[in-house]
Amino acid sequence: MNRSPEDKVFVRRSWAPTTLAQSVLLLLLANLGAKVFGFLRSVFTCRLLPEEELGRWDLVYGFILLAAPAVMLGIPGSLGRYLEHFAKRQVLCRMLQHILIILGVLTLLGTVGLILGAEPVAWLLLRLPQQRPLVLWTAGALALAMWFFIFQEIFGGLRRFQLVATLQALQTVLFMVLSLGLLLWHPGAESVLAGFAFSCAVGVLLGAWWLWRLWPQLNQEELPQPLSPLWRKMMQFALWVWITNWLTNLFQVLDRYMLVHLSGLKPQAVLAQVGNYHAAWILPLVVVSLGGTVNSALVPHLSRDWEQGHRARVQRTLLRTIRLGAVVLTLTVAAIVGGAWLLYDVVLEHKYSLALPILPWIAALAAWSVLAMLVGCYLWCAERAGWETGAVALALVSNALLNALLIPRWQLHGAVVATTTSHLVLLVVLGLMAQRLGLPMSWRSWVLLLTPGSVLLGPVALGLVGAWLVADLLWLRLLFPWHDRCYLEAYLGRLWRRVGKLASSDSPASSPKVKSWEPSSY
Repeated sequence: MNRSPEDKVFVRRSWAPTTLAQSVLLLLLANLGAKVFGFLRSVFTCRLLPEEELGRWDLVYGFILLAAPAVMLGIPGSLGRYLEHFAKRQVLCRMLQHILIILGVLTLLGTVGLILGAEPVAWLLLRLPQQRPLVLWTAGALALAMWFFIFQEIFGGLRRFQLVATLQALQTVLFMVLSLGLLLWHPGAESVLAGFAFSCAVGVLLGAWWLWRLWPQLNQEELPQPLSPLWRKMMQFALWVWITNWLTNLFQVLDRYMLVHLSGLKPQAVLAQVGNYHAAWILPLVVVSLGGTVNSALVPHLSRDWEQGHRARVQRTLLRTIRLGAVVLTLTVAAIVGGAWLLYDVVLEHKYSLALPILPWIAALAAWSVLAMLVGCYLWCAERAGWETGAVALALVSNALLNALLIPRWQLHGAVVATTTSHLVLLVVLGLMAQRLGLPMSWRSWVLLLTPGSVLLGPVALGLVGAWLVADLLWLRLLFPWHDRCYLEAYLGRLWRRVGKLASSDSPASSPKVKSWEPSSY
């Protein structure tokens, strides 16, 4: 197909790969805006839905997050690690074509299977077999969510994070607008599910069009070589990714389903407790989402350095991210717990009375979950996804045992305590594994990994720990090496100069037309 010079400039410059710093900054800024909309949607959803309906939505959405990676066999989750590998061997487009076909077949099989087993799934999720129509809606939403996730992983693996950020932001805004509009018409879980499905559908269509536009840039001269060794290499990794993702997602939602079946409460009462659990996650979920964004940006860049043999650079980058991330997470959970009364007592008007008492546990859980993702990056780069699977399986077993012990006694509070404790188990096990593989984690790194747990000790202890961390980073340097502060100062300086340049730049009318297509202005 013949392209105009403007189109060639568009393809070459608008969607060029971004650097690690650009990727993290771009995704964080776009995700921050998206999470603002997501936060507003969550607040309005909690205000408009009764507790029982909010519990229904939470259980159905948890099932989508659990089923989507399981149906796709871990293939999309492996793209961030292997697309650069395929490009280096000049077989990227051929592999992508085969991958898209296989994922289409898997989507069809998963959707049909869910439709045929709608009634048993309704009992498993809600203990209400008569909720079969809700499961049928869930089947359509599941298919759309899977392909939305696939396009995000493809663009992320290609290091086109400007496209990933745009997709995430667009889906979040549409989800808020559509779901709130439908909730005003019908305040039920079905309205939120329909808004989610339609927003994913728009993202899928846009992702498909972007991939088609990007294809000529990827479709370079390829070497005639067999793909079976590459498939074997990727699928060995994808198998462990599939098991790990399935176990990880089961780890995230197991307490809710065990609460439904083990609490001894009637279905409507237990759905109300699940609704309170969902409401308690409004603020910590933003932390987990932003942490996942950083993790998604890290993996392709660390993998590229690993492929080029720069193992020491990978270790330095990852350890610096973990150390600084621990400080940011501790200060963030402190702010969440300290200011949560405004949300639950003022905005939500004491509607969710069980949410505020369990919030410190959920805040610590969110922080440890993000740190576990960051530590797990090293296992992915070292192609030891099976080790991470073992760590998640161990944490999952501890979660199930603790839930079985505590839920009959303490119901919702028991489920929260059990899940938070098992997340700490996961973080410790992953840290030991990464250390075994060569990541030089000193005692200082271990202390920083545990600092978010100070939120469980009360506001005074949490304030002291937060102040000590800031003082240590800036002046004391007992836990942080000197080069961490130098890196932070240099990065903030570059960021400030870039913002200053953008603020003082010429108007678009006086700039060349090609400037409007650069990634920084996308």
